[in-house]
Amino acid sequence: MNGGNAHVHRSGGFLALLVLFLLTLLPLSSAALPPDVKIKGFSVIQEGETGRWVILATEAFYDVETVAVLEDVKAQLVKDQIALVDVKGKRGRYISDRKTLSLEGGVTVRTGYGYIFRAPAIVWSGEDSTITSKGGVEIQSRGLNIKARSLRYSIPAQQTTVNGDIRSVWRLDERNR
Repeated sequence: MNGGNAHVHRSGGFLALLVLFLLTLLPLSSAALPPDVKIKGFSVIQEGETGRWVILATEAFYDVETVAVLEDVKAQLVKDQIALVDVKGKRGRYISDRKTLSLEGGVTVRTGYGYIFRAPAIVWSGEDSTITSKGGVEIQSRGLNIKARSLRYSIPAQQTTVNGDIRSVWRLDERNR
């Protein structure tokens, strides 16, 4: 009787080794990393018509195959070696197949023209090169402070549109010339 059990046990061990071997043959790209696997020093470079986006995060994991969940995020749009846009946020999600970066938590956007946008959350769409605020926005520039419900910044057109309950303060004095 012990010999029969030993034979079954050895067959079970062989089966377990076979399963482990077969699992190693599966490509990593076919399945998302489990959320408990974190990537330190995450970076993505995305080329587009408006320039090259570099997205950095101190830590990331993949929620699903094309969605990276990010911590302490910085992104920059560079064209002809000039930074057109700098973005920072505490948390984010990068959806690679849609070319979309969503950020929240103290989000700051700085443009190459000296404008600073602050919002609780933003969404950057790589497909149409726009940044849209969520949950209100504050815009600052030399001598100008604007608060509104939403903002849409078109990078190709270099145009900013603000909507809803707009309040502004203009300072036109010697310090701002």
